[in-house]
Amino acid sequence: MVHDSRCVLLALLLALSYLGFVQPTYTASTLIMIDPRKLQVLPQQSVFGESALDTPTVESQVELLKSPKISLSVVRGLNLIDDPEFRASDASSVPSLLSMIRGIIRGESGHRAESMSFQYRKEQATLEKLRRNFSVRRSGISYVIQVTFQSEDTEKASRIANAIATAYISDQLEAKQQAAESATTWLQERLSRLRGQAIEADRAVEEFRTRNVAQGSGGRSVGEQLRELERTAQAYRTLYDSFFQRFVETAQQQSLPIPDARVITAASPPLRPSYPRPTLTLFAAGLAGLLSGVVIAFIRARRKVPTSIS
Repeated sequence: MVHDSRCVLLALLLALSYLGFVQPTYTASTLIMIDPRKLQVLPQQSVFGESALDTPTVESQVELLKSPKISLSVVRGLNLIDDPEFRASDASSVPSLLSMIRGIIRGESGHRAESMSFQYRKEQATLEKLRRNFSVRRSGISYVIQVTFQSEDTEKASRIANAIATAYISDQLEAKQQAAESATTWLQERLSRLRGQAIEADRAVEEFRTRNVAQGSGGRSVGEQLRELERTAQAYRTLYDSFFQRFVETAQQQSLPIPDARVITAASPPLRPSYPRPTLTLFAAGLAGLLSGVVIAFIRARRKVPTSIS
């Protein structure tokens, strides 16, 4: 029993030493809701029509959140390249003596190139560290995506998790803006052609009517032909009006784009570290110490058996 107590006490002391030595890690999460509305351009569709989101579509948004473009935006936006936690310690981020000598030999342009190369390596190392510390996953089969980030600092964990979500939504807004601009350009070209076709159709009606009145022509066939020309002209005018309405709506969306996603729960600084967990660590250490004491006692008891028999 004494050995059991000693083993448990030793295990607890080791666990406490470990908890005092290891750097705690904090985890913060942001929840993003994907909006199923898509930009539509054709007149028979609404500007942002409802579109069912299937699994590949949502998973594509997950991969977009993981993309280097989003991560790089966060690195630059928060200036993480100068953050001590993200400062690279590997040799690849330190300019070698040989590269410095090469820069001096090549002159100012060579030195500038070496400096840019060094800055690029620092940025890439920071980017890699950032991407190692965050994860993105879909919440079940819903439209919700969870962005999680781990940091040594509780406030920094929440700040970066929120920054990732913000960078993603900003990217969505930029994509929407570009789509609206492309749609506006296409509609302008289409309107120009429709305007010309409508004018030509109206002119054809007037010319046909003037020519037949001057010649005194009449009859059933002339009347049918005139009505056919009038229907064609009316069709062009209706089509032009429809596309013009779509042009106005698209221009409004371009001036006030709607993102494809929104944050439904922003990350807040976690109150307790996600690693290590003191309670779990001490419980596991105590249990391991108790089992070790039992094993030691059992082994010693086995060794005493032959001695007592002899």
